[in-house]
Amino acid sequence: MTDSLPDPIEVAARIEQCRTELGLSQGGLAKQLGVQRKTVWTWEKGAVVPTTHLPALALVLRRSPQWLLYGVEPIEHELAEMRREIAELRKAVRALVREQQKITQQLSQRSA
Repeated sequence: MTDSLPDPIEVAARIEQCRTELGLSQGGLAKQLGVQRKTVWTWEKGAVVPTTHLPALALVLRRSPQWLLYGVEPIEHELAEMRREIAELRKAVRALVREQQKITQQLSQRSA
């Protein structure tokens, strides 16, 4: 996460994007959060950043608060993704080592 304040217009765009991806209307989102539709409208117009309702909003929109505010996932998510990629690379390296061993064995049998 960054030390700077979030850009209200970018926060607004992310909220609207998530809401529409989930097929929620402004009224539907407002109902789930226990706020008025006009409140959601002000968030999506960038007039107000929803700091008070951010945890609940993130939960309903299925995104992290960090992503809603700054457009980046928290470091834990990034680390988990890197661990998955490392595991895949290890599998690939093991397969390459096995293939190299087979080829080396075949070449040594031919030369014998």
